[in-house]
Amino acid sequence: MLTYLLITVAGLAVVLAAEWRGLNGVQWIAKPLASWGFVAAAFSLDPFATPYGCWLFAGLLLSFAGDVLLIPKKTTVSFLLGLAAFLLAHVAYTVAFLIHGVLDPTTFLIAIPLLTLGVGVVRRLWPRLPGKFRVAVPLYVLAITTMLVCAFAATCPPADPWPSGWAPCCSTCPTLPWPATASSPPVSPTAPGASRPTTPARCCWRRPS
Repeated sequence: MLTYLLITVAGLAVVLAAEWRGLNGVQWIAKPLASWGFVAAAFSLDPFATPYGCWLFAGLLLSFAGDVLLIPKKTTVSFLLGLAAFLLAHVAYTVAFLIHGVLDPTTFLIAIPLLTLGVGVVRRLWPRLPGKFRVAVPLYVLAITTMLVCAFAATCPPADPWPSGWAPCCSTCPTLPWPATASSPPVSPTAPGASRPTTPARCCWRRPS
């Protein structure tokens, strides 16, 4: 996998140098090569073994398509297609993070500052957006914001592995270990009154009905 990552880094360096010197023709080789590197790196890790990996790989393929479609500089149709490819890529990443599971539902509060930032970006760009982009750009910003929120929620460890009023959403969670510091851990139906182990659980959450 390291070889593919080095290809991506080298291709990116050539893309930046070509952009700086105005050598647009070079980008038709360097940019797809850089994008192919991260797709190949993901493929080498067998992404099809899990739904999470499949959705991530789909996002990377769509990002590859978006990179290629954005190479032309003065083609509105190509730009919109590239924007659509990246929009779908962010949707795929969002689905992947949701499949991964949310460790602590309170982490979704990160949406408040991220949405505020997104609205500020759209307001700043709005006066300069042509008619065709006044739908595409807000959708794109919303997709990026949603992806960032879900990524943060899927990877940020909870302050309390069993937040008050929340319960695990999978049937195996009551039998999984959890920290001794948890305030209200579930009781395993197979081992009532058992002492709590000290290894943290990794789980997703829902409010009990």
